[in-house]
Amino acid sequence: MRPITGVNVRSMDARLTGALIGARHKKYLVIAFLIGLSIVSIWTMELLMTSEQSSDMLAALPPHDIIDRPQKKYKGESNTGILSKKDPSFFQSFQEEIDSLDDEARCSRYGFNLTSDDPVHRRTEPRRVFFGSLIASESWELFEIAAAETFGMYEGIVLVESNRTQNFTPRNLTHYNYKEKHEEIIGRMFGIPNDKVQIRSFVNEDPKLMYLSREHAQRNDILNGWKELGMQPDDVAILSDMDEVLTRDFLRAIQICDVIDGLDYHSHECQPQRMGLRTSTQVYEGSPECITHKRSWSQPSFFVGHCIEGISDKTAIHKPPPRQKNGKRLPGWGNMIGIRQTPTIP
Repeated sequence: MRPITGVNVRSMDARLTGALIGARHKKYLVIAFLIGLSIVSIWTMELLMTSEQSSDMLAALPPHDIIDRPQKKYKGESNTGILSKKDPSFFQSFQEEIDSLDDEARCSRYGFNLTSDDPVHRRTEPRRVFFGSLIASESWELFEIAAAETFGMYEGIVLVESNRTQNFTPRNLTHYNYKEKHEEIIGRMFGIPNDKVQIRSFVNEDPKLMYLSREHAQRNDILNGWKELGMQPDDVAILSDMDEVLTRDFLRAIQICDVIDGLDYHSHECQPQRMGLRTSTQVYEGSPECITHKRSWSQPSFFVGHCIEGISDKTAIHKPPPRQKNGKRLPGWGNMIGIRQTPTIP
C-alpha cells in the first residue's frame, strides 16, 4: 500500500482537513484533526477583513520569541491557536513528537533511504523546501490548519492572488490589499520570518485567457516569487493549493532523506518521466471525520530547483522550451496530452 502523504478537502462552506503521519503510523494523533475540532466560528468567519480587523488579528498573535527547535536555521515559537481554543504549546508537543521519530524508519516509510551509499551524494544539510500556491477566498481557519501541520518546515512561501476568477469574473483582492499585515500573520502562523512570505497579485486583462490556461499563467508568478526569495538549484519546490495539506512526517522525510530519486538530479537529470514527486492524498468533505472512500488525490507536486527555469544551474544542458502564450509547452517539448501541465518546469 502506498503511504498517505497528505490530505485534500472540499466543502461548500468551509475547508477543514487532517493529515495522517503515514499509513503505518496511525497510532499518532492527527495535528490538523485536533485543531479542526477546536476551531471556533468555523461557519461564520469572514475572509474579507478590514485593515482594522487585520491589525486586531495580528495583535492577538503570541510574541515571536526564539526557542530551540532542532535542525531549523530559523527557530520560532509555535503560534497556532489564533482561531482555536487550544494553547499553542498543545500543538507544539505533537509537532516535536513527529520530528523526533526515527529518521531511518521515516525514510523507509516512503521508499527513500536516509543515507546514500555513494559518499559524493551524501547530504551535509537538510533540503530547503519552498511552498507555492494560488489563493482566493480561503478562510483563515484553513491557513491555521495547514500551519499546525507544517510549522517551521518551509524556507519560503509564495501565494498568488488574481483580480479575476478563471472564467474572467472580477473579484476583490482579499489578501493582496492587506499585503504587509497578511504576510506577517502568515509568517507567524507558519513559523518563518515575514520577509520569507510573499503575497503577489496577478493581473491579466486578456479576456481570451480563461479557465485552466489562466490558472497556468497565474502559477508562473509563483516561480518569480521563489527566485526573489533566493531559491537555489538544490532546493525543493512544492506546487500546491492551500487545501492540500502535506503531513509533517512526509515533509521531514523530504528534508533529511539522502536518497530521493525524483529529487536527486544525478538520478533523473530533469527527464520529465523520472523527475519530481506526486503525492498521494486522502480527500475529506468538510470535516476530518468524513473521509471519502474510493477516492484519492495526486497533488501537491514536488520539483527540484535544478529543473526549474530561472533557478537551474544546468541551463547549458536544459534549454527553456518554447511555449504558448498561456505558458504551456509547444508540441514536441514535453506537452503531454492528458497530463496536468506545470509551466515552471522546463
